[in-house]
Amino acid sequence: MPGLLDRLTAAYRVQAAPDPQVVARLLNLFSQLDLTPSLVKARLEGEWMWVVVHQPGLSEDRAELIAEKMRSMVMVEQVGLECHLPALARAAWRQTPVPPVAGVEPGASSLQYEPM
Repeated sequence: MPGLLDRLTAAYRVQAAPDPQVVARLLNLFSQLDLTPSLVKARLEGEWMWVVVHQPGLSEDRAELIAEKMRSMVMVEQVGLECHLPALARAAWRQTPVPPVAGVEPGASSLQYEPM
């Protein structure tokens, strides 16, 4: 299925200084690209603010570029990024038939994609 596996949901986890502008500045990166995140969570924990943002429909390169822009912000300490296949792509991946391999008995061994 061409195109189905090249669009991911990017999950960002940002550790930043507890500044009231952090969330707005992070979300501005998506706003500039006319993107609306599917999830935004922020919480204060000790001396840090943790922000989680999920953005569907990104290529891996675009997701990493946004993460690099986040890392360049003065108030940001670190950024974690995980890219996940959308549910439809995971289902299609599981249903894709695997061609036979010479010398391997059918059904003797199988590989299956497990989502993160």
